[in-house]
Amino acid sequence: MLYAMKKIKGKWTPAMYDDTPVDSKIIIKVNFSTNAYDHD
Repeated sequence: MLYAMKKIKGKWTPAMYDDTPVDSKIIIKVNFSTNAYDHD
């Protein structure tokens, strides 16, 4: 997960309202599937 987050390019800036930082939320979808599977 940390590797994927580091791969996001761009400069981060805080959410602003009237030149004042405000709380904000972001949803990032993560796919946890892998190419490996269990054998019976």
